[in-house]
Amino acid sequence: MRRALLFLLATGCVTEVRLNDRDDPPRVTLLSPVDLARFDPALPVTVCANIADDRGLGEVTVVLQSSEDGALDGDWGDCDGGNWVATVSLSPADHVLSVQAIDSTGQSGADVTTLAPLENTTPFCVWNQPTDGASFVEGTSVPFELNVGDTEVDPAALDVVVRSSVDGVVWEESVPSNGRVRFSTATLSAAIHDLSATVIDPRGLTAACGAVITVADCVDLDGDGQSNCDGDCVDIDPTVFDGGTEVADGKDNDCDGVTDEGTTLFDDDGDGFAEVEGDCDDADPAINPDAIEVWYDGVDQDCSGGSDFDRDADGFDATAFAGTDCDDGDATINPGATEVWYDGVDQDCDGGSDFDQDRDGHDAQAHGGDDCDDVDRTVNPSVAERWYDGVDQNCDGADDDDRDGDGERADFRGGTDCDDTNPSIGATKPEVWYDGVDQDCSGGSDFDQDRDGQDATFTAGTDCNDRDDTVYAGAPETWYDGIDSNCDGANDFDRDGDRFEAASVGGRDCDDTNPAINPDAPETWYDGTDQDCSGGSDFDQDRDGETTEASGGTDCDDTDPTIGATRPEIPYDGVDDDCDGGANDDDRDGDGFDATFAGGTDCD
Repeated sequence: MRRALLFLLATGCVTEVRLNDRDDPPRVTLLSPVDLARFDPALPVTVCANIADDRGLGEVTVVLQSSEDGALDGDWGDCDGGNWVATVSLSPADHVLSVQAIDSTGQSGADVTTLAPLENTTPFCVWNQPTDGASFVEGTSVPFELNVGDTEVDPAALDVVVRSSVDGVVWEESVPSNGRVRFSTATLSAAIHDLSATVIDPRGLTAACGAVITVADCVDLDGDGQSNCDGDCVDIDPTVFDGGTEVADGKDNDCDGVTDEGTTLFDDDGDGFAEVEGDCDDADPAINPDAIEVWYDGVDQDCSGGSDFDRDADGFDATAFAGTDCDDGDATINPGATEVWYDGVDQDCDGGSDFDQDRDGHDAQAHGGDDCDDVDRTVNPSVAERWYDGVDQNCDGADDDDRDGDGERADFRGGTDCDDTNPSIGATKPEVWYDGVDQDCSGGSDFDQDRDGQDATFTAGTDCNDRDDTVYAGAPETWYDGIDSNCDGANDFDRDGDRFEAASVGGRDCDDTNPAINPDAPETWYDGTDQDCSGGSDFDQDRDGETTEASGGTDCDDTDPTIGATRPEIPYDGVDDDCDGGANDDDRDGDGFDATFAGGTDCD
């Protein structure tokens, strides 16, 4: 897309292209090498960066700088996740690499990373031939052999120069990959030569080795009776001459060209190992430290020195050959090994299940068995449970503090079950009242359902209503609510006990606080009290609606309902019916004479 827009701008196909109103500095992300990485100074280092800029990359300049080596070259190109790459060689030092991008306006962005060189180890050099002090006749071949190497690079990357103190450079060629340098020369001058080999690795570290030899005419330098021309191959060592006795001293004592033959230092059977190099049978080429061991045939082919019936060399012979090692192919498995439980391997060869650590005959639950504690042989499904000790001996998974399995722990173990042998008893169980058993473990009397401190009367207690804690013997009585709160057996609507219920609750007792007042009580007239609850005035004994004159009323005879101020007068009956008090009942017309039929003289 970016290239297409640049093409349009270049060809004039558009008059204005507005890519982005922003103009931030270039953005640089160093992708490799990562910070604090190590590098091999002998190999090139690839620097990969991703660079972005709001104005495009066409006018962005990128500078790669090393704190040790200065400016380095790079260019736009694809790399792993980036668009700018450089391949550089760095000196063997710590480097701070920075990639800086500068746009056309002078704005810049950068990213840095820190590198350190890999540690450089010194190469090695081992001189084998010619041996130190050897003598050679001038014009004869002198064999050279040395081993060189470096732990960091292939031997072929090393430079090796062999020099003589007399003749200068003797050999300077590439090193074989096995690091063994072999050559011979017959050009050494007659003289004492200080021979040296110098090994140089790609980073400049060196190692050296060498020997001193003599190249001479026919002389007997060591006084052993033979000159170099007579066959003395080392004329500076009197123990080395033609026909000498070969001994294990690393020398060709008999000058036959073979060193130490017939001694422990020589490989008699030609298998590449002498006795001192570990060949336990130097007469049999099939037996040496590099031979393949044939186990269980009674022969130590590889000269390991161990029992041929102990393949894993753990000190125990295989069980198949009268030993005790149940797996002779694994040195970690033998009777002396520490058992690693639950890995399916019998490390100590005891023959037991690897999932039964406590050896109680039950495998661990975590590995498909039924033993809930495989380190305690007193805990398994065959053991009788001991309750309340915090241990699930029989592995049934039940709570050890819940013997009856009702989901509640025994109260003496901090639970709520007052009888942990009966699953129907516990704090969450329904109470069955009056059976003598505390099912819900409330702790109260089983005959006191309302928990008011008194047992029910039908269980020889004093509580007449054992479902209401406000009702019991001695409780305060609330009259007229239909409840015998104090259990005295009295009628709750007859407070004064006169056998008549209060008028306020539908009874006939007009004063239920006084037993002398009730419908059966004798009325005491004119004392202001309605003893018989008749409801009339206590001053109207004859109930004619008029109170007695003695109480300020109009009834002159309060025992006769026919006599009163509102009653009609009946003449001639001898009674003052209307209580007017002044008229003669026999003198109806009030003329002062009684009627003749009443014994008077008034004829009308």
